[in-house]
Formats: sequence, structure tokens, C-alpha cells
Amino acid sequence: MKNVKVLLVEPFINYPVASSQVGINIGLLSLASYVNKNLPNEVSFEFFSQQLEVALGRKKDIEQVLKKTSPDVVAINCISSNFTSALAVANIAKKAGCFVMLGGIFPTLNASSIIKEEDNIDLIVRGEGEQTFLKIMKSFRSEVNLVSLSHIHGLTFKRNGQIHNTSDAKLLSPQEISMPDYSLVRINEYKRLNAPASLETARGCYFNCKFCSLRDFWQHCCRMKPIQNVLDELYELKYRFGFKNIMFIDDTFTLDRKRVLSLCDRIIEEKLEMQYSVLTRIDMVDALILNRMHEAGVRKILFGVEHINPEIAGSFLEDCHLLRQNGGKRVCPDKNHESD
Repeated sequence: MKNVKVLLVEPFINYPVASSQVGINIGLLSLASYVNKNLPNEVSFEFFSQQLEVALGRKKDIEQVLKKTSPDVVAINCISSNFTSALAVANIAKKAGCFVMLGGIFPTLNASSIIKEEDNIDLIVRGEGEQTFLKIMKSFRSEVNLVSLSHIHGLTFKRNGQIHNTSDAKLLSPQEISMPDYSLVRINEYKRLNAPASLETARGCYFNCKFCSLRDFWQHCCRMKPIQNVLDELYELKYRFGFKNIMFIDDTFTLDRKRVLSLCDRIIEEKLEMQYSVLTRIDMVDALILNRMHEAGVRKILFGVEHINPEIAGSFLEDCHLLRQNGGKRVCPDKNHESD
């Protein structure tokens, strides 16, 4: 049975990169972790970040990486600001004879138009990628054929000139979300740039902001990992990989007041003594939460500004509060995943 070789690529964002803007791409690392957990010893992964290479003053040379790794599949993570770079990687990978896949927020929301215009992209993985990616890898063990992939949820591809969109993939339950495979990255090089480790305690958000693309990407759902799972990841990041700084990348870290207080209490009890950064909104914090987070080690909070017009912002926040008070939380059921 063939072992599939996969190169995971984070393309370069085409603007001057400061070291503080470099983070570890846990989206790609999560794909590898999930596949290795469910399909052990059948798929081998390599990870390449053009963003890291540029930040370190090195060449973002994808050709040399392809020659060195000889992958069967090149899987590229893409957002709007690195889409041009992603296409350049795809073109080079296709010339090298690789099967090329694109995933991430931007291709998810523009899948049909991208697959129509770009012949060097074989397929697009839409939305949360773990289950979709696993099923693709299972198909690749036998035959690289788009016909055999048409039954897999969450794909967009072109066949005989026609664009095909399979139905959206269902989401993982919170317990199934694995810790990213940090063993694939060169930890010391990120530490040279003082880059924090990234950790998600939840996926999604139950607000319905019109300007936010993440609401569609996460299917208007919010799934929160068990607190013990979060603590297990923190222990791994500190004691196995040596990180001292953590970026909680939840869309709104303080979304659930009771939960964030419980998480902070556990971090304090465990005496992890790390420093954390979080993202949230000004209407989602109070004195108790701020003091508790500071006691737990939170040293940076990035606040989202909903709108510069007070009248629009005020109306928007009022609508959000009504949504919450009326029990309109868009929270996914615990068991909302596909069966094989």
C-alpha cells in the first residue's frame, strides 16, 4: 500500500514582514495531526513556511523544497493577503508533477471562481479541513482520481470542464479537535523571532457580524474544547516544546464568561507561569474577567473595533446582546461529525 508524501505550505504574505507578524500555522499542523491519528504510518508530512523564510532573511524557494521532499501532494493554506503567493506555489508544484490542493478562508468563500480560473489547482478543500483531508488521503492510497473523490464532502473541483461542489463537510465535535503537530516545524527558528505558540480553545463564534467571513467558514457555529484538553496542550507547549508565550487565537476568547473564568482558575492552580495574548471585544469583558486573566498570565488583549460610527456600532452591539439573551447562540451539537 502506497505511503503518500504531503508537503504542507504556508505562502508568503506580500508585504514587509516584521518578526512580530510571524506565527505558527496551526491550521496545516492540525490537518497532519488528525490524519496521523486516524491513518497512522500511511501518510508522511513535511511543512514549509515561506513566511518564516522571509522573516529570517532567507529565500522563499519552493522549487528547492519540492526537489528535496518529492511530495505526491502539495496542500496550500490560503487567506486573501497571500492568495497571489499561493497561486505561484501552485503553479510551480503542478509543473513538478504534484497533485495540488488549496484550502483556507479565502478559497472556501471563492471556491468556484478560483477552480474555474486556475488550471494548476486540482481541488479546493472548503471549510474545516480535517475530516475532508483524511478522506482524500484514504483515496490517494489507492488511486489519485477526481472521480473517486466526488463522494467526499467539502470539495470543489473541475472535471471535464464542469465545476463540482460536493456538500459541506460536517464539523468535528470539540473532543475530536486534536493538538496541532508541532513536531513538523523548526521550533527554534520561531523562538528566534520571539513568535508565540498558537492555541485554539474554541472554533467559531455565535455572533452574526455581516462583515466577518469566519461566520460562514465555521458554519455559524461555536465549539469549545474541554478545559482539560486546553490544559493538556499548554503542558505540551511548555514542557515538551519550551514555549513561554501563547497566543489564544479564538475569535472571541471571552465569549463564554463562566468558561473563561474556569480556564483562568485552572491555569492559576497549575502554576503554568506563561504569558498569554487573547482576542476579544470591548463589550465582552468586565473588571472581574480582566483581573482574573491578568492573574493567569494574560499580558496582551487585542480588541476588535466593530464600527467607527457610534450609532451603527451601538445598534450592532444591541442586536448582539439580544441574540445572546434570546438563546440564539449558534453552538454546534456535540455530535455533529461524519461517519466513515
